[in-house]
Amino acid sequence: MQELIKIGHTYFDHFLKGEISELIDLFSEDGIVDMNGVKSARDFFAETAEFVTNMKIELQEIYGSKKSGSIAIHFLFDLTQDDGSKKTLNGVDIVEFDSNNKIQKLTVIHP
Repeated sequence: MQELIKIGHTYFDHFLKGEISELIDLFSEDGIVDMNGVKSARDFFAETAEFVTNMKIELQEIYGSKKSGSIAIHFLFDLTQDDGSKKTLNGVDIVEFDSNNKIQKLTVIHP
């Protein structure tokens, strides 16, 4: 489980830095991201790279599940409202792995 949590930290570091190639390397060839619809990991991160690097995102904790073999990454992010005010929200990424400890599916849960 510790190895998966370490992968979660690596994923989040690459995510925050906008390091798309390194991020994609953590996924299996057919890895997917489910956030308001399913896309290949490559397509999802190519589309969101600029958006993400402009957000303030803060890691809270990474939790592991021995039963499912997945991890949950809890983070906070700032969202700018229509009126210009900022609101801090909670988000969670559920990360499922294949047998080679590559990310098979990333499910993004946010308000």
